Amino acid sequence: MKNLRQYLIDRGETQEAFARRINTSQANVSKLCGDSPKIGPAMAARIAKATFGEVPITAWPQFKDFEDVIHGLSEAEKIAREAS
Repeated sequence: MKNLRQYLIDRGETQEAFARRINTSQANVSKLCGDSPKIGPAMAARIAKATFGEVPITAWPQFKDFEDVIHGLSEAEKIAREAS
């Protein structure tokens, strides 16, 4: 699982360019690339979407405990789709 800093390095994408893609400032992306960023669930979801899941919501320390819940919801959604 990648963090945002590693994602940007691997892609050769600047913080400024990524900031434009997720509708935030370069300064905010810089903070998010730091060692202990504070991030809300909406921003974590935007980053996960913008990185096509390469930086998932669970990449952020405050959301690591939600990994089972997220996977559980995904499994429940899959079961519901198969049932319909």
